[in-house]
Amino acid sequence: GDILHILLSVSLICDTAGIPQFFISQIQDFSKVKTYEQELLKLASEDYLTRIGNRRFFYEQASREIKRSARSEEPLTLLLIDIDHFKNVNDTYGHEVGDGVLQQIASICKNSIRSIDIIGRIGGEEFAILLLDTDYEGSHTTAERLRHNIANTDIKLRGNLLRTTVSIGAVTFWGDSKTIDFRLHHADEALYRAKNLGRNRVEYYIDPEDIYFSP
Repeated sequence: GDILHILLSVSLICDTAGIPQFFISQIQDFSKVKTYEQELLKLASEDYLTRIGNRRFFYEQASREIKRSARSEEPLTLLLIDIDHFKNVNDTYGHEVGDGVLQQIASICKNSIRSIDIIGRIGGEEFAILLLDTDYEGSHTTAERLRHNIANTDIKLRGNLLRTTVSIGAVTFWGDSKTIDFRLHHADEALYRAKNLGRNRVEYYIDPEDIYFSP
């Protein structure tokens, strides 16, 4: 009842006159090699610390979805998430606790979105989420739920009980072929505004008017 990956080799055997007589086939179990290849592919696309997608994975998946959105004109929303005062955590408790905070935040982010959405760690304490087929209203609900979940979660690490917050910059778009870097630049400007306004908040960058919108 098992499913195996196999290599199938077939050779044609002819007589001395060159007339085909029969085939010889050889089947080789290729499952272990295939499993190893899949593990290597996962390592190449997974962030080693948080076990979510890495920067490369996020860029590849997001670029594909942006192209799809350009054809279907279905909305996408990009969330750029930065942990507030993360340097203070490392300086006060050490990098091991800081790593634990990153893992916890990544887990909360992943559990706050749908399985079809794309998430990745794209910087030290920076995460990106692409919400598929999601307009401003739907994404605002998700972003606020995510922000609230993080702010109200007790993180227990090495005897320390911590709480942290995140700032979120967001941009909603559809029906164009702009690059993921272009959209991340917009989200980063909104994130910068969120931090300047006191952190622990969500700010939107609305295109094409090139203005900020604060829900």
